[in-house]
Amino acid sequence: MRRILRDFFSFFMCCLRSIRRLIKYDRRLNHNFAVGKLVLTDTSPQTPTSETLRYGHQDTSYKAAGEFEGIKQLVDHFYDAMETLPEAKTIREMHPADLTESRDKLTRFLCGWLGGPKLFSEKYGSIRIPVAHRHLEIGPAERDAWLLCMKVAADQQDYAESFKQYLLEQLYVPAERSRNRD
Repeated sequence: MRRILRDFFSFFMCCLRSIRRLIKYDRRLNHNFAVGKLVLTDTSPQTPTSETLRYGHQDTSYKAAGEFEGIKQLVDHFYDAMETLPEAKTIREMHPADLTESRDKLTRFLCGWLGGPKLFSEKYGSIRIPVAHRHLEIGPAERDAWLLCMKVAADQQDYAESFKQYLLEQLYVPAERSRNRD
């Protein structure tokens, strides 16, 4: 019983820290955040348009990303960027030498996360982002390196600019939730 209470308390505190961080970095407050040498700015319109509303609704983001094959290509470019960018050296070292399983897991996760089929849970079971990454030391630099790799990968895709912006803004949330140190 003590272990259950301790685990619950630990999870609860992790959630509170994540909420505080998300409030601090809330994009709607027009806060800019740095990603390596890149600064993402809030360019979204104040009033949602039909174009901005379509993402995040049912499977529209999954389709905008090119479904499974498009997401697989995004992930391949993501890990290629991780291999080559000097800013990503630390996060690359957190991964195994063979990235086959990492590529598969991220592809499957993103499919479900973007509103497509829940392929990650079908193969690997359920996932809680903070718990899955708690064995790693992830601070702002590692989070920003991860986002930079994703930015580089998204720029190589034939996505609408509005979807690229939406995707990077949305990916900030799980990237921040993975952070476990300042």
